[in-house]
Amino acid sequence: MAIVAKLKSSGIHVIVVGTGYGAFESARPGRILGDLIPSYQSGRLGMVAVATKTGEVAWCPSSEIEIVEIDGVAINEVLQGFRSAESAADLGYPVRTAEEVRGHPQFSAFIADNPDRQYLVDERIEVEFREWQCRRNLDSEAQTE
Repeated sequence: MAIVAKLKSSGIHVIVVGTGYGAFESARPGRILGDLIPSYQSGRLGMVAVATKTGEVAWCPSSEIEIVEIDGVAINEVLQGFRSAESAADLGYPVRTAEEVRGHPQFSAFIADNPDRQYLVDERIEVEFREWQCRRNLDSEAQTE
């Protein structure tokens, strides 16, 4: 059997073949002081290898893929009876940098709780986001008991 997915942008169904993850960081000389103050750029990208009905394989960003069924069973039935996330915002995966915090699915909820948080400096926003996630997870566990 297979994992069937749907491309969010087009609605076309494909078969998931595998996944990949890439990360990069680069530095180039800054405009003013060159190598003394370099400009850094970094990022992470999750990719999914998918196959068409003719067997052609392509790579798609993981954010563009929605799993529809696994081994012929609808995705909502696979997790039936388990405590599961309703959306990516419920995952609460750990973050290490301010850039990851700002790109996290829960960031808008984090800011909605206290709009002044959007003005925090990088090191502080990481700490407060992790603490907020812990409190949120504890609250949700208390509600399920």
